[in-house]
Amino acid sequence: MDYVPNRKQEQEELLKAIGAERIEQLFENVKPQLNRPLQLPKPLSEWEIKQTLEQLSLKNTSFRAIFRGAGAYHHYIPSAINQILLRSEFYTAYTPYQAEVSQGTLTAIYEFQTYICMLTGMDAANASMYDAASALAETALMAYAQNERREVVCSNTVHPHYVAAVRTYCQAHDMTIKTNESDISDQTACVMIQYPNFFGEVEDVKALAEKAHANGALFVVCIGDASSMALLEPPASLGADIVVGDAQAFGIPIGGGGPYAGFLAVRKEYIRRMPGRLSGMTKDDRGQTGFILTLQAREQHIRREKATSNLCTNQALMALGATIYLSLLGKNGLQNVAKHSYTNAHRFLEQLQREGFHRIGSAAFYNEFRVKSPVDVNELNARLARIGILGGLALPNNEMLVCCTECITETHMREFVEQVRELKTLPANATASPHPIP
Repeated sequence: MDYVPNRKQEQEELLKAIGAERIEQLFENVKPQLNRPLQLPKPLSEWEIKQTLEQLSLKNTSFRAIFRGAGAYHHYIPSAINQILLRSEFYTAYTPYQAEVSQGTLTAIYEFQTYICMLTGMDAANASMYDAASALAETALMAYAQNERREVVCSNTVHPHYVAAVRTYCQAHDMTIKTNESDISDQTACVMIQYPNFFGEVEDVKALAEKAHANGALFVVCIGDASSMALLEPPASLGADIVVGDAQAFGIPIGGGGPYAGFLAVRKEYIRRMPGRLSGMTKDDRGQTGFILTLQAREQHIRREKATSNLCTNQALMALGATIYLSLLGKNGLQNVAKHSYTNAHRFLEQLQREGFHRIGSAAFYNEFRVKSPVDVNELNARLARIGILGGLALPNNEMLVCCTECITETHMREFVEQVRELKTLPANATASPHPIP
């Protein structure tokens, strides 16, 4: 097809519609950048480029112990996962446009969905989302499509980044976000809670679900560290209508923030409201088991006005990694990971309390907890970074959010505590460390 540019008359009509007189006005904000010459270094040979990149890589910080969670969790990743994902038929596969031809892809998706349903107790799960934040935001649109209400009550203990994503999605639909349980009313589309919450605590999910349902609202549960589902009561049995979260804890590297694989699971009556894909298992005309793409919210397949979301893809490779992880560990293995994480966190909290840390809150917690520090949190994190340890997340009022997974050892805990003790012995007017906080 030939490219046919806009005619002069059409250009004038477009400019008039946006209040501009000439096309050059559209580029005025970037004009200063376009006028200056690019500050590029001289060309390098392949050998020189390799040397330069290797020197740059030395600036990367490598941590041998990570006490930080807050949505990204350092769990052990079996070597078999990457070896399987490196097969070319997996990492080069793209969207199954001719879905039924892609039986391997549909099988992997089906298995991922099955694992998510087993862990959450829900009836159906989709093929994965971009991450937990986008998955949670999509539930607000699902609730609006279900009951045509424009108010969302989101607990103030939900991850703040997730809440920001919810606000962005809802803004285009003139939906209002409220953060207090007392705001639940007959105008509420859905109630959102995190389990465990951003501070690692396990809240009374069932009571809030009952209040949401009493007002005709959907109840949405966002999972914190997904490994917690091996120990905690499934959200379905607590009254959840929709469950979302991130599969990052299942064999997906932290990766500086991604890519991750969000998940979204629902009760069967809300399947038609789900964004993304749903793989199903069936029988062909010869009685053989096969897989089909049961649902796909894509503009080529459904009317735009009928679509809950424009999401039409999934994090297939990351979801496959999570599926491999869950299949390798099995039920007992995943429970062992969760038990070690739980035990490490509670043991470490006891050690910190002996050093003068005070826990904020009293609810049960999984593997994250919030403490008030007796020493400057930023200075402590800087000292820990110098010995290869990533400290907890610094919070306002000199508080710290600390996480322990199965990868934390007694040696790591002792080294953390030693840095605390050294800081306590410094004079009150000692100069703060000039090193940046990771």
